[in-house]
Amino acid sequence: RYELLDSRCNLLHVTAESDPDLFRALPWSHGTLGFLTAVTVKLQKTKPYVRVKYVPTSSPAELTATLQKFARARGTDAPEFLEATMYTKDDAVVQAAWYADAPSAGSEDAGKVNGINYFWKPFYYKHVETFVGTDGAEELVPLKHFLHRFTRCATPDAPRTTTRTPALHGPPPSVAHPAAPPLP
Repeated sequence: RYELLDSRCNLLHVTAESDPDLFRALPWSHGTLGFLTAVTVKLQKTKPYVRVKYVPTSSPAELTATLQKFARARGTDAPEFLEATMYTKDDAVVQAAWYADAPSAGSEDAGKVNGINYFWKPFYYKHVETFVGTDGAEELVPLKHFLHRFTRCATPDAPRTTTRTPALHGPPPSVAHPAAPPLP
């Protein structure tokens, strides 16, 4: 359920039943349909890890078939996340993922845990690229790392999610910024 203030200052209460088109359009409108003042959501408890299966493909036809296989899966075989990353016109890696429980200490799964979003790790797309030309693999990724796999900082002087220790990393690089013009 959404509560929306439209351009005529009307307060609208939008549900899937009251206005199905507007209800489906609102999440993608980026504020163009009005000002969202309230939203009612149903929260779902998740598990602490995500089991990611990396499946490399070497042709557009193989990529399409692999994506369709996962997309058509039902029950527990159906992935909760499904995406692919292309590296050349032929090479891609499909990533299918499912929520997972924490591995037991000493188990085989405990050795598959990979915190992919630590600052010293490669960016996620570079990590995925290591599976091109292989038989693929499977790993357990902490949920927070998985959800933020594409949101790491790309510039060396931007704020980081981890503390920068000068003794380990050296001083932050200096970047020349042009002076802003004076305000009128």
